[in-house]
Amino acid sequence: MIFTGAARTFLGDLVDGVPRRVRAVAAVLGAYGNLARAVVFGAVGVLLFAEAALHGDPVRTGGVNEALRGVAVAGRGVLPLLVVSAGLAAYGVYCLVDARYRRA
Repeated sequence: MIFTGAARTFLGDLVDGVPRRVRAVAAVLGAYGNLARAVVFGAVGVLLFAEAALHGDPVRTGGVNEALRGVAVAGRGVLPLLVVSAGLAAYGVYCLVDARYRRA
């Protein structure tokens, strides 16, 4: 997801006839959204499952909710959580653009 967001390879899935402004908005929202998804999924994988494996306690695993709480605690405030949440919302808007202009 980090590579997809940074290299913007997701734009290859869109048809050629996408209006220029829509493509520009899709590029920004898709990049930001993919990077936010990478943070959330990385937090789930590293913070939660690795912690459960190290302690040998499968009850310690959590989901996205616990990962986002971990992001808020690690960032020592609400600002990192807002940045990641805005990125997930941006990915949702990109998905709407992708649904409209996706190659068949």
